[in-house]
Amino acid sequence: MGLLTTIVFKNMRFLVKEKGISEMALTILTAFLSYVLSEWAGWSGVITMLFCGTVLAHYNSYNLTE
Repeated sequence: MGLLTTIVFKNMRFLVKEKGISEMALTILTAFLSYVLSEWAGWSGVITMLFCGTVLAHYNSYNLTE
């Protein structure tokens, strides 16, 4: 989910009109969606959130506006 969000931020920048609000909402929803999917599959939601946050911090920080 983290890599998917990074790809969306990198390639679909023209779709986001109010960048600050939409970027933050998409980042939070990505983290929540990864948690929900892992809990639904019976995996650890905490580990999934940790991994998703690490991936977003490492790759997605370059694609965010300031």
